[in-house]
Amino acid sequence: EVQEIVQAADVRQALREAGDEFELRYRRAFSDLTSQLHITPGTAYQSFEQVVNELFRDGVNWGRIVAFFSFGGALCVESVDKEMRVLVGRIVSWMTTYLTDHLDPWIQENGGWVR
Repeated sequence: EVQEIVQAADVRQALREAGDEFELRYRRAFSDLTSQLHITPGTAYQSFEQVVNELFRDGVNWGRIVAFFSFGGALCVESVDKEMRVLVGRIVSWMTTYLTDHLDPWIQENGGWVR
């Protein structure tokens, strides 16, 4: 049990570091993307779905999974900035569902979160 806790902490740290690096490299592109989406409560899911489907159009890899989390975070920040905090919980739910339904099988086939 202790080893699982340590491994989970290592995974969180690795994801955080990869996400930070990704955001530094692609900050402008993500900022442009989220502002171009013109998110509203009525269009948020459709926008989320279109971007995520395009992100994984050519398949799944670890870099795209990091991009998925970075996009979700950027979308949450944009929602708060535009005074649509209600969307944050929805975005988390959409990400969780997509992760479970579409990404988890690939993750498990490729060594899981901890190798």
